[in-house]
Amino acid sequence: MAFRERRKRARMALRLPLRLRKADEALTIECVTENLSATGFYCHAKEAFAPGDRLECVLFLWDMGSQGATIRWRCDAKVTRVEPAGEDSEAGIGCQIDNYVLLLGQS
Repeated sequence: MAFRERRKRARMALRLPLRLRKADEALTIECVTENLSATGFYCHAKEAFAPGDRLECVLFLWDMGSQGATIRWRCDAKVTRVEPAGEDSEAGIGCQIDNYVLLLGQS
């Protein structure tokens, strides 16, 4: 049986720093994207997430340190897929982006 791609947007293999926070919690989780598109991303995280979880995310596109300019991509997302963690590893998290805004300025 042939595999049929269901995604509507192409994903880029792109490793960028990402900060996640469940919409109703204060704890933030630091991780790195594996791939990214205009409508979603995939990452690995040590914390537990479940399909349907609402997330507030900040993706660091460009960071020149504490004295330089930063470009961040702030988005609201929904967890659509979770791949269980293997032994001593992180779970895979697939997310759909609902809306986003680019933030320019100091860190």
